Formats: sequence, structure tokens, C-alpha cells
Amino acid sequence: NNLLLNQANNNAKYVAYTNANKEIKVKSQSLYVYYISKDAVTDLKVGDKVLEVDGKGFQTFSSLREYINTKSSGEVLSVKVEENGKKKTKSAKLYKDAKENVIYMGVSIMLDKNYEVSPKVDIKFRNSEGGPSGGLMMSLEIYSQLINKDITRGRKIVGTGTISEDGEVGEIDGVKYKLRGAVKNKAQIFIAPSGNNYKEAVKANDPEALVAIIKMIYQRKQKRLAQGKKCTATDARYFQIAENLLYMELGVALEKPKQEICKTIIDYIDQNKID
Repeated sequence: NNLLLNQANNNAKYVAYTNANKEIKVKSQSLYVYYISKDAVTDLKVGDKVLEVDGKGFQTFSSLREYINTKSSGEVLSVKVEENGKKKTKSAKLYKDAKENVIYMGVSIMLDKNYEVSPKVDIKFRNSEGGPSGGLMMSLEIYSQLINKDITRGRKIVGTGTISEDGEVGEIDGVKYKLRGAVKNKAQIFIAPSGNNYKEAVKANDPEALVAIIKMIYQRKQKRLAQGKKCTATDARYFQIAENLLYMELGVALEKPKQEICKTIIDYIDQNKID
């Protein structure tokens, strides 16, 4: 979805520029339809640029939401849009959600911002790329360019996660497949949102992925200990889960006890540490 990709890029750009203390300001902004509910009674289409609703212009979705709240279920909104460069007038019938007691028009609308920045950073995308899952890594790439410093310190880092305008990292779908791709491409570090995504990665039960997680957490733990800090409770918990899952697989395959497998893995990690 190009709309979501564009929003993700804009969020990444805003987060990167503000954190790098570089100039960024809104040049223009518009509302777009990006999803239509199965319950909607409308001829609106995904990608429609919303120009007016009942003859009124709205600069933000919250202001449009406030207007919808003044209406009643069954009323029909007149929506002036731009579709593929042509202006058209469409409609959307409002309905009430009985459980939430809220009036809906049956479509999801997003705010797309066009930023003016200084200095400019050129980021190119493949035609196949779409969706918001690359927002986090995009913000880090832009930030790295803006401060003219390699924040990876020469390491091959792969990651995923959405990014909001206020810098909050959000979860994505299919994180276990992204982790497998990172392992296949010999990434040294994999970054994923905390919470369910972290759990999914650990529980994927993919031996290569589990080794990658254990190695990442182990090295982070060693670094924290060297700095006089303790390992985080989250890292300790998932390190244990990943260990147990991996040992179960390797124990059956190699017919070796857990203690022997554990020593083999730790010896291997110590011999292949990343500076």
C-alpha cells in the first residue's frame, strides 16, 4: 500500500530530523482514504484524496471526526475527492456501532504530510516495497546520514517495526519470516519491537533464528556486565525461552544432554564475538 509506505517514510523522516536537530517543517498536508470497511455504504475508493465533506474543508482527521460526531446514523455525507487527478463528488452513509455507540462513515482516513527539509536526504525504494514495517529502520538510516556517522559501527543490522510521528515503535505482522531472512543474509543484529513481536521471534522455533537471538542477547548481556549493569528482566526471560526451545531441538538431533549443548554454543559465541 503506497499510502501507508508514504506515511511510514514521512514519520521516519520527521523522527530522524527532529532527533538530529535538523530543519523540518510541514509544506502541505492532505487527507486520504486508505481502508474501506465491509459495512461501508459508499462509493469512495482507497487512494481518494478528500477535499471537502458537506462543503467543508478539513485539515486533520480529528476535525473531521468531530464533525461526524455531530451527525446521526443514516445521514449521507457528500464527499468531494480527487481520484486519479480528477475531482469527483461521492457519498458515504453514516451508521452507528451498537457496541461502541459511535457514528462511523465506514472508511479509514489518514493524514499525509509533505515536508520541507534541510539538508535533503535521498532515500530510494524498490517498486516492490510497501507498507509501514520499515519505518523504524528508515528513521535510523536517515538519522545516520544526517549526523554523518555510521551508527551501525560496521555491523550488518537488520530490523523491522513501524514508527509513529512521536517516535513510538509499533509491532508488525510476520516477524518470524523477517528474522529468518535476516539469519539467511547473515545479519549480526536483528531489531524487533518488544512485546508480541519479540515473543513471536523467540517462539518461531527456527534453530538458526534461535541461535541469532541467543547470540544477540548474550553479547548484549556481556556488554552490560562490562559496564557494571545488570541484564534486563526481559532479555533474561527470552534468553531462557530461546535456550530451552533450541536445546530441545538440538538435544533430539544430536542425542546430547542440555549441559553439553549449552557449553558448545557458548564456546562458539565467545569465539565469534562482534566488537
